[in-house]
Amino acid sequence: MVLESIPTGKIFETIAFSFFVSLLIVPFVTRFAFRIGLMDVPNAQPHKIHKRPVPLCGGITFMLTLTLVAVFLNRLLPPLLQKLLLCAFMIFGFSLWDDFKPLPAWVKLLGQLCASVLLYILGVRVQIMLELGPIFGFPVFLNETLNFLITIFWLIFITNAYNLVDSMDGLMIGLACFALTFFMIASMDVNQWSLSVLCAAMLGSCIVLNFFNSSPAFLFLGDSGAQTIGFLLAAIAILYEPPSKLQTNTWFMPILLLGIPIFDTVLVIFSRLRRKQHFYSSGTDHTYHRLISHGFSSVQAVQSMQLAAIALEILAFLRFRAIRSPRT
Repeated sequence: MVLESIPTGKIFETIAFSFFVSLLIVPFVTRFAFRIGLMDVPNAQPHKIHKRPVPLCGGITFMLTLTLVAVFLNRLLPPLLQKLLLCAFMIFGFSLWDDFKPLPAWVKLLGQLCASVLLYILGVRVQIMLELGPIFGFPVFLNETLNFLITIFWLIFITNAYNLVDSMDGLMIGLACFALTFFMIASMDVNQWSLSVLCAAMLGSCIVLNFFNSSPAFLFLGDSGAQTIGFLLAAIAILYEPPSKLQTNTWFMPILLLGIPIFDTVLVIFSRLRRKQHFYSSGTDHTYHRLISHGFSSVQAVQSMQLAAIALEILAFLRFRAIRSPRT
């Protein structure tokens, strides 16, 4: 998806517009959450250690902001990205329902599966087997099937990874801010200007939410915020397209850019399977909680994970430049 260049200033205008729209929306959405009882109650689950009820309105703020920005940027967002936002609303709807009234895990998974399959049908899909399949002598049908399965797995996995890593004030949204910043720069580097505009639109709102979600949190993202942001980041990772001759060498870029949520999710899954627990159950076995148990303060644990994320993202860029420079 390499489109005609747009002024770099438009990227920063988009961040600013999203920032101020989100900032203006927060007070109204917070009052709305109080009025309808969309609150996170302390001690409802083992990891909920906050002292007072907190409104679960971060997801509503994010999607309302993104919708208004999308209307404002209509001409800068191609139909494919508009379809992506449509699928994101499906994730948002199911997860907001879960924020109101906890849903069974299979219902939430069904919503994620529907949104992921629809996004695949609309054209957002992994293409790696089109290049690797012929090397292994796979038939075309098998390559297409593997691409479908990889796409669905990636979208659902990253969606849940960002939801699972949301275990402390400011942690998930901070990681999302860093990932969006690097994806925005990476897409500008390969002239995917529309994708960089989408990242900028998300980043402006996430910066505001990072402030209000930092400890002590004024609001929580909820499943509606964490899952929607995770789903969009997973789709952005698929849509990010380095020059075609480098695709088989740059598969690691999205994995490194989203590395901390991926690591935390894999750690939790193996930890819970080893203890014969459901991997989707809540608990205090995340990376954050493990750092706390080793003597880190809450702030130190959050910042350590965010520093690790930045380090992985810088490593991804250094590796990408090392691959690219001999060929340019």
